[in-house]
Amino acid sequence: MTELLKRTFAARKAEGTAAFVTFVTGGYPTKDATVDIMLAMEAGGTDIIELGMPFSDPIADGPAIQDSNTIALNNGVGYEDCLQYVRDARAKGLKCPVLLMGYYNPIIAYGEEKAVKHAHEAGANGFIMVDLPPEEAIKFREICAKEDISYVPLIAPSTSLARIKFLASIADTFIYVVSKMGTTGSSANVAINTSLPAIISRIREYTPVPLAVGFGVATREHFETVTHAGADGVVVGSRLVTVIRDAGANAPSAVQQYCAELTAQGQPREPQHQRPASVVSPPLPIPEANPLGSADALKVTEPIVLPARFGAFGGQYVPEALVDCLVELEQAHKAALADPEFWKEFEGLYGYMNRPSKLYLAERLTEAAGGARIWFKREDLNHTGSHKINNAIGQILLAKRIGKKRIIAETGAGQHGVATATVCARFGMECVVYMGAEDVRRQALNVFRMRMLGATVIPVHSGSKTLKDAINDAMRDWVTNLSTTHYLVGSAIGPHPFPTIVRDFQRIIGREIKSQMAELCGKLPDVVVACVGGGSNAIGTFYDFINEPGVRLVGVEAGGQGVDTKFHSATLALGVPGVLHGVRTYLLQSESGQIIETHSISAGLDYPGVGPEHAWLKDSGRAEYVVATDEEALRGFRMCTQLEGIIPALESSHAVWGTVQIAKTLPKDQDVVMCLSGRGDKDVEQISELLPGKWAEKLDWHISHSSSEPDALMYAPGMADDTLLFIRKGQFSGTRLTTMWRAPMFGLLVNAALTFASTTTSGTLIACLQNGSPADAVLIPSSTGYNTSRLANINARISYFPAAIVFPNTAQDVQKYVKCGAASGVAVVGRSGGHSYASYGVGGKDGALVIDLSKMKSIVVDASGSAKIQTGNRLGEIAQKLWDNGQRALPHGVCPYGHTAFGGFGPFSRYAGLLHDYVTSAEVVLANGTLTTASATKNTDLFWALRGAGASYGIVTEWTFATLAAPATVISYKVDYTLTVLTVQKARELLKSWQKIALSAPDNLSVICTVGRVRPFGGANLFLEFRGTYYGTEAEFNTLTSNWSSIYSPGNFTHKLNNWYDGLVALSGPLSTSEPETAISFFAKSIFTKSAVTNPQWDRLFGFISKEGFDVDVDWFIELDRYGGAVSRQASDYTSFAHRDAVISFQFFAGVTPDPLSADGVPYLNKLAAAVDPSPEAAYVNYVDPTLTPAQWKQQYFAGHYPRLVSIKRAVDPRNVFHFPQSIGLS
Repeated sequence: MTELLKRTFAARKAEGTAAFVTFVTGGYPTKDATVDIMLAMEAGGTDIIELGMPFSDPIADGPAIQDSNTIALNNGVGYEDCLQYVRDARAKGLKCPVLLMGYYNPIIAYGEEKAVKHAHEAGANGFIMVDLPPEEAIKFREICAKEDISYVPLIAPSTSLARIKFLASIADTFIYVVSKMGTTGSSANVAINTSLPAIISRIREYTPVPLAVGFGVATREHFETVTHAGADGVVVGSRLVTVIRDAGANAPSAVQQYCAELTAQGQPREPQHQRPASVVSPPLPIPEANPLGSADALKVTEPIVLPARFGAFGGQYVPEALVDCLVELEQAHKAALADPEFWKEFEGLYGYMNRPSKLYLAERLTEAAGGARIWFKREDLNHTGSHKINNAIGQILLAKRIGKKRIIAETGAGQHGVATATVCARFGMECVVYMGAEDVRRQALNVFRMRMLGATVIPVHSGSKTLKDAINDAMRDWVTNLSTTHYLVGSAIGPHPFPTIVRDFQRIIGREIKSQMAELCGKLPDVVVACVGGGSNAIGTFYDFINEPGVRLVGVEAGGQGVDTKFHSATLALGVPGVLHGVRTYLLQSESGQIIETHSISAGLDYPGVGPEHAWLKDSGRAEYVVATDEEALRGFRMCTQLEGIIPALESSHAVWGTVQIAKTLPKDQDVVMCLSGRGDKDVEQISELLPGKWAEKLDWHISHSSSEPDALMYAPGMADDTLLFIRKGQFSGTRLTTMWRAPMFGLLVNAALTFASTTTSGTLIACLQNGSPADAVLIPSSTGYNTSRLANINARISYFPAAIVFPNTAQDVQKYVKCGAASGVAVVGRSGGHSYASYGVGGKDGALVIDLSKMKSIVVDASGSAKIQTGNRLGEIAQKLWDNGQRALPHGVCPYGHTAFGGFGPFSRYAGLLHDYVTSAEVVLANGTLTTASATKNTDLFWALRGAGASYGIVTEWTFATLAAPATVISYKVDYTLTVLTVQKARELLKSWQKIALSAPDNLSVICTVGRVRPFGGANLFLEFRGTYYGTEAEFNTLTSNWSSIYSPGNFTHKLNNWYDGLVALSGPLSTSEPETAISFFAKSIFTKSAVTNPQWDRLFGFISKEGFDVDVDWFIELDRYGGAVSRQASDYTSFAHRDAVISFQFFAGVTPDPLSADGVPYLNKLAAAVDPSPEAAYVNYVDPTLTPAQWKQQYFAGHYPRLVSIKRAVDPRNVFHFPQSIGLS
């Protein structure tokens, strides 16, 4: 199988050209598309295909390939599927070599020998393993050699000469040369690395083996540049993934065309650069390589030949670009450990760190446990509030020794991030912290601390948005910026030497315990306990006791909602060995080797792996690991708080619970020492939100929140970027205040931090907004009219407190306000229209900047019917103006479905299409404050995204529409029924009849049905109404409706001939202009069906209504609309509206009066919708449902368009300035 690769390069060499190597992720964009794409690649001129094996955590890949991996995994694609793609492609005539490219963990899960053997049998020719350098691949390379499968090594610009010699010695077909540092990715506007010729020449000094160059190739010009540099092959990956994405169903033909253009198919290929005579030209065939490398070659990289392991765990499973950097770090660490001056500097900072930390006898907790004495090792009293400062100081001193000026870190709970930001401030270094967006939300106080210390905090929106994903992005940053950057890893995880480095700086905990126990008790402890996530505080506590067999070592993992559920982080209890983030350890993963999402109430333990030394301690039996659930952690938190007056971190609370359980079983003369790893002020707000309701009842822990307290603590995270507000109680209504849990003790703990926040971040924002603005243009919480404005046109069930509400008059005003918001790090949202179903118009979270567009009212209609409409207009104003200017029209709706940015379905849509189908251009303010235009010819990707997901990309200040001539006549019709005769069974029969009519309706007929119950009028009966409009003559309408007898009886059928404008009024009532709507408390959701509703669905729906629909204490209704017609005649990707193939729209609504929605409302409506479809795949984004999970709303609102929307988001709003709970994210 290797021979085919050799012959391919030889054939291209004979022609004097370079081989063309292309990449596609298996199962992308759909599970069935891959084989056709592979065949299209070959037809377009591809010589070698790299088939990507999807992996959940592709740390070396950029956004395009990350997204393709995510989609492929969502399509259910694994390693076996990739092998089947190769088999099927070979069966259909594919002749070129195929390399399987990806990450090691899925191969481990499949079984290495089986994976290679089956690859050979399927017709694959080799492997490119991104995170399996040769030193870790000895066994794997032996298997490959046995099966005649090529193992292709990689060389990066950072690879040392000695290592190049070693890698060249093991190459059996070719070497993959990474042209630039960083992750995969390409851009037509970015030049190829100018040092590429020098890189190739340097490698040529050691080997005649062909060199294929990848990373960054996108255009024919790039192809020629790489060829001229002397490469034997040119690799294109990310650009092809983008081509596939953009082409949709036409991907194979687009791929073939792109490949043909890049290789100039049909024309002579670009000749290779002529090598100097001094450079060896490779003889053909290529000489046999030593697949394991020669002894001499191995010696040149001796420092990394046998990376430190802990039994079977540890190692360096990293992209090639990191290998030499890790060698440098290991050498610096070893030298530092042996250098008395280093330790003198380290210990000289003990006063700064507040070391040694105290050993404290927890007397009341001991008494409550009734057993052994319980001691706390008070790491919570360290500077920055946790053990993390120990490692941060040690590593920043290492970074100084190796000359790095920029520090990056990952953080979960924020403790390591705060410690890193602190030491960077102390030593004057740039600091960047990556943090999962979910952790940013739940640990917003620590986010503010980091920013206050000068750090840049980057929320990570991929995956579960927690610690694992933060590590992924931190590693991507590191591989891009190795020359200037040190990655200050916070836990005992990652590739060697990081677990050893972190342990060596944390072992001070165990050393001090040893000496302090000897001084206080004259003995060693009987048990030491620590919580375990990645495991840094635990290994620091355990390490000096490993060789003390009389001391039990007990780690407490996060059991989440229980180890019998999938919502936990109990890696050592339930994980299996695998490779993640550069290290072999225990992981929580699927059977196919994909890393699964974890859960813990504590952000710092929410990680699917664990340090390799803990894995070894578990397997060796030296340490034992137990689990504490979320509930048990909260009980530990409460015990520690109320018995000892110490508020522990939620992470440490797991250990508190475990310690008490252990102490109960031991005699009173024994001693249990627990590492109290962090203090809990960071968790106070989270617990304040969790405690009311379920947890208060479950724990029987009810904390007073009486309104007599002098200050109300209001802590307002604004999604991924957070503004913190401390607000005096008098500024807001008592209703909002009494929903906030406020314990006096907790309020005092964080009062100072939040007061500072309000006078810094918030003050800076407000000053920026007010500078040069009219007095009434900026409303802040202390302004008269603030409450009236924030409560206008929202769902009265859901209210939020924006940092400010501004009222621009011009697009330039919008630019100014966006710049202010972006600079201050708050979420920026636009507000227009009459109502906001989930109050996203005021941010969907506290602390947003709301740009209210209601003063931007211009509408200009020219002679051609083109209308420029500013976005402060309401539908009634637009309809009136268009009617008055030549009787023009647009297919807008009459209620929530009029919003241009998300579709715009209305009664005219079956005849004419969606509202945004008539947009010809948009004027939009982007995140950087620029005002630009998006259209079919300018900013085309943005134009596509704005029409279906617009609010996520900027503030649209003006739409330009191509209007239509209004229909000459409009017939408004209605069939309604008497409540007393409309039973559930009769309503079911009528709905089935309505559907038959709707499915056969012509496109110029809108067909709408409303069914529901309003107390107290309905009793045990339903109200029902059919209505709609017909665009045509009355004679045509009479003929069409002559066979509607199945829905007439016992109804009352009426119709009226109108003009266009009066027809809108007949359907919706008087067309509202600018007056506020009456605020009601409600909940709404929707479902699209892609086929007719079946009899079993009708049975489930009306069966549920019979069972619960009349007892529930809420008014409710369902509106059904027939979709199709002109909407579905456009291509599915014409705009980013994802559901043009919908047949019926169900819109569910609960709460139709100003009274508060009862507690039954939301669960009832969710069950009502589930009766129609328990697992819906589609919903209408304008009918916002805040109860959907991220996975649900991404699929239901945007379906297959979501990855492309994310890619556009990254391009135009990389800092996620425009965000709200269900906005398009950065992943």
